[in-house]
Amino acid sequence: MRSHGCRPSIPPRWPSRRALCARALDRLDARHAPPVALDDAFAAAVLAAYREYGWRSLRAEHSAAENEAQLLAALDALVVADGGTAAASIDAVEPLLARRIEAHGRHALLGQTLPLREFMLWSSETRQAYDVELPQARQAVTVVNGRLRKPRLGRFRKLRPHAQRRLDQA
Repeated sequence: MRSHGCRPSIPPRWPSRRALCARALDRLDARHAPPVALDDAFAAAVLAAYREYGWRSLRAEHSAAENEAQLLAALDALVVADGGTAAASIDAVEPLLARRIEAHGRHALLGQTLPLREFMLWSSETRQAYDVELPQARQAVTVVNGRLRKPRLGRFRKLRPHAQRRLDQA
């Protein structure tokens, strides 16, 4: 069993933090996430690929390069199945994904916030143009307001016996 970088050495005077850490470790062990509730199969499949990448990364099952290679393979397969062409890198596939997601009526923000890749999905947005007075000159600024579709992580379930033992041994 890996520690996932979370040490159960939280002082006994903080039982709620100890329990929270144990529940988080339990959830990582179970790989449990609620189902994706999207009416668009393509966007749901992209979200599922990023979730799997996140699980693999958080659990430190493989190196970061191997996790990104697995993510690229999954995303390439989705793009090709949707009529596109495979890309040579994650940086090359993300613009293809963004265009395909737009074509499916949603919006996406992809990229990297070190150390992981990220994927944000929303269903509607509005754009408003403003002229902002800066010390040097007036600057035209476009503000995009979107309704963000964050994946629900759900509630922690009751601790599994092995997680409770880990907590008790700490």
